Amino acid sequence: SKVPANGTIIWGSNHVNESMITGESTSLSKEVGGTVIRGTMNLNGALHIEATRIGFNVVLSQILHLVETTQMTKNPIKKFVDYV
Repeated sequence: SKVPANGTIIWGSNHVNESMITGESTSLSKEVGGTVIRGTMNLNGALHIEATRIGFNVVLSQILHLVETTQMTKNPIKKFVDYV
């Protein structure tokens, strides 16, 4: 199942696939005190987490905002080419 929120693990241990964020092909072992990122995959077992970031503060929202911002602005080279 997907991790529902960014947070800290307060109970349980498990492997979490964070490849969508980190690009790593192997899953990471997570234990009590470790952090998890919203949207990553909890592979087997159960984790109880304490949500630490919600809304715009989550990693995926920040990445989406950065992508939108960069797509909306022209870089200096493109501005120069348009001028020429």
